[in-house]
Amino acid sequence: MGTCLARSVDWREGCSCFKGPLRLYVDSQDSPWHFFSTPDLNSPGGTNSPMKRARTWSSSQQKERYRKFQHLLSSPKRLKADELDFGELNLHERANSIMHHWKFRGAYRPITAFYEFERKLGEGAFGSVSKWRLHASTQAVAVKQIKWRKIWHGFFRNRAAEQAIRKELKLLLVLDNPFIIKFREWFEDLCKGIFFVMELCSGPSLQSILEDVCKQSDELRREKLPKFRRHFREISYAISYLHGMEPPVVHRDLKPENILLADCTEHGTVRLIDFGLASLKTDEDAPLAVGTMVFMAPETFTNVNVELDQQTDVWALGVILMWMMTALQSGSLQHPCLDQDEGREFDVKWIALYNAFRDQVPWNRSLIPDYLAVAPILDKVLVYQPEERCHACSILEDPWLCVSDPAISASAELLERGSLLYNLRTFGDLTDLEKKIVSLVADHAPDSKLALLRRTFRAFDTSRQGVLNVSELIEGFRRHDVQISEELIRDLFNAVDIDHNKVISYQEWLAATIGPGILDSEAALEACFRRLDPEANGCITREDLIRAVGEEGADEVFAYLVGLMKIRFLR
Repeated sequence: MGTCLARSVDWREGCSCFKGPLRLYVDSQDSPWHFFSTPDLNSPGGTNSPMKRARTWSSSQQKERYRKFQHLLSSPKRLKADELDFGELNLHERANSIMHHWKFRGAYRPITAFYEFERKLGEGAFGSVSKWRLHASTQAVAVKQIKWRKIWHGFFRNRAAEQAIRKELKLLLVLDNPFIIKFREWFEDLCKGIFFVMELCSGPSLQSILEDVCKQSDELRREKLPKFRRHFREISYAISYLHGMEPPVVHRDLKPENILLADCTEHGTVRLIDFGLASLKTDEDAPLAVGTMVFMAPETFTNVNVELDQQTDVWALGVILMWMMTALQSGSLQHPCLDQDEGREFDVKWIALYNAFRDQVPWNRSLIPDYLAVAPILDKVLVYQPEERCHACSILEDPWLCVSDPAISASAELLERGSLLYNLRTFGDLTDLEKKIVSLVADHAPDSKLALLRRTFRAFDTSRQGVLNVSELIEGFRRHDVQISEELIRDLFNAVDIDHNKVISYQEWLAATIGPGILDSEAALEACFRRLDPEANGCITREDLIRAVGEEGADEVFAYLVGLMKIRFLR
C-alpha cells in the first residue's frame, strides 16, 4: 500500500450525512479516490486508519460518481519511463541516474522537502522560473515550474500540451553537452504541477549583452569582437550536437533570449535553454510555423507545407551572427535581409519579411562593412534553399571561427602535463561506485574548473558531433605525438564508455579525466552522501544502500563511506 497523500477539500453545503471537513486520500495512482467526513474519535467505531475511515464514512453514491470521472480528472503527474517513449534516443548513465532518482524522490516527495525557494527569476509561456537553494547548503539551482492550469482547460486535459511537456522532459534527460543547460531532476506535485530542476546560470542572456553593447561607444564595441566570436562558436557547437543526435533534434526557437551565460565572469560560457518548442525530426504532428518571427527561416513564410528540419536552426544562427556584427558596427540589431530602417531589432513587420523572402533578397552586406570577414559564413547559412544551406558542423570549420580558438592549446597543455593520460588510465581501476561518485562530482563542478577538460574534448571532437568515437581518441593522441599504443587507447576507450554505446559522451569524458584525487575531497563525500540519502533525512539506512547498489554491494559501500569519513576527520 503506497503512502497516502492527504488533500483538504472545500465541501460547501454537501450531503447532510457528512459532518465536519472532508478530506481526500489518494492511496496510489490507480486506486480510487475516497471521501470521508472527519469522525468523532470518541464515538463508537472511531479509528486512526485513514483507509478504514474512508471505507466507514464514505458515500457509495459519491464514490461511484468519482469513479466515472476519474479518467477525466486524473492529473498527468506520473511521467513514467514507458510514457516518455525515448524511441531511438539512448539513455546515457547520467539520464538513467536521474530516472532512478525520480522513482523514489520526485514522484512521491514535494520539492520543498529538498529545496528552499529564494526568488522568482522570470515568467514563461507555461510557467515561471525561480531560484531555489538546496537545504543546508549554499548550492543554488534554477527551477522551472509548469502549472497544471497552464496545460489544462478547466477539468479537461490538454493532450497536446501534456505531450509538449513530456517532449521537453525527454530532451532535457538525454542532452549532454557543455553548452546546453544541465538538467538535474524533476518533481511532480498533485496541485502545483511539474518542477524542472536545472543548473543555475548567474550570467545575463545574450540578448541583454547585445543591448548593452549597442549603448557603448564605437571603440568599446569593437573590443567585444573576440568575445562574440567565442560565444558564436559555443552556440554553433551546441547546435551541431543537437543536429548530430539520432534522430536529430531541432531547437526551433533559437534566439539570443534563449542563450544564457553560465556566470558573470569575462570567460563565462553560454548555455542553450528553453526546449519547449524543440522537436525530434521524426515528429509528424509538430506545428509548422513556430518560433520567433525575426529568426524564422524563409521557408516558414513562403511554403505552407514546409518540413522544419535542422536547416531552420542554421538560418537562425545566421541571424544571430548578423545581430552580433551589426551591434559592433552600428550599435543596432539588424535583420540581414532588410534595410536598416525596416529591420531594426524586433520592430520588423511580417509583410516586409515576407516580401524579402518571396523575392529572395540577398543578405545586406552594407550593414557590416568593417566585419566582412564573417561573410563566408553568412553566405553559407543565409541561403534561401534549405537543402543548399550548410550544416552547423561546417560552420565550426570556417577560418574566422578557428581564430583564437583555445581548444588546441588547451589539449596540448593537458597532454604535456601527462595528467590527462594518467587520469584515463586510473579511471578503469575504479569500482563502479567510485566511477559514479566521480561522475557526480564532475557534473556539479564549477564551470571554471572544467575549462581545460572542456576545450580538450572539443579539440578531440573533429566531427563536431558532441561525442568522441575511438578513432577520434586515437587521432587526438597521435596529433600531439603522445607515445601510446593503439591497443591501449582502445582499452581506455572501453573503460570510459560506461554506457557501452561505442562513443564517449561529455559527462563520461569529465568523469574519466577529472582525476581520482577528487574522491578524497569534501565535495566527493557530500555528493556521495546526498546520492545515497535521496530522501534528505540526514541519515543513510541499509535500505538506502540496497536500493542504490544492491544487497551484495551494501556492505562494500558502507566500508567505503567509513573510509571517506576517516580521511575527512584526519584532515
